[in-house]
Amino acid sequence: MHSIISRYSVGPSLFSFDSTTLLDDTAANSGPINATAFMNFPHGGGNYLSPDALQASQGSASPIWNFLSRAVYGFIVPGTSTFAVFGSSGGVNSGIGYKITQDNGNLCGGFCSYAAADNYNYFWLFDVQEILGAGQVYDIQPYAYGEFSVPFDNQGKNRIIGGTFDPATGMLYLSLKYAGRVGEYDRPPLIVGYQLSIP
Repeated sequence: MHSIISRYSVGPSLFSFDSTTLLDDTAANSGPINATAFMNFPHGGGNYLSPDALQASQGSASPIWNFLSRAVYGFIVPGTSTFAVFGSSGGVNSGIGYKITQDNGNLCGGFCSYAAADNYNYFWLFDVQEILGAGQVYDIQPYAYGEFSVPFDNQGKNRIIGGTFDPATGMLYLSLKYAGRVGEYDRPPLIVGYQLSIP
């Protein structure tokens, strides 16, 4: 969970930068690295991915983006015009409350779903051409989104916390929080791999 939502994009973001600047350690190039925003949903101004992204009520929450949505990894699928983003979300069916007691008796320290089981890994798919042609970095909508069933995710309790794509092999790797746990006190992640058929 992230605190102070105004620090983050209220939706997945996409920035580019010149990777050679990371390798240049000369004093003249020390300091911030310039980046170009292609997709971003800043908190200020209410330019969210979903207009009702920050609505908290019992019954339902935005299935596009809400208080519980987290985008942690994205990549452009080779041979396609798709920017695929993976992460997690929740509360779509039961709604979201702040510091509520969930249906299993758990008292939440912040925002959470009314039903404890109403949490899942999630995906968002965007059209790269739409991203490049948008008038503003927040004028973009996913063409598909929804729950993403991942092996060993324990019905969404083990959330996607990272990922990487290897274009040489076509392998997508996703890291699942706590999914590698085998003892009472160890909490390592588990890496799952997907072989993509690249056109």
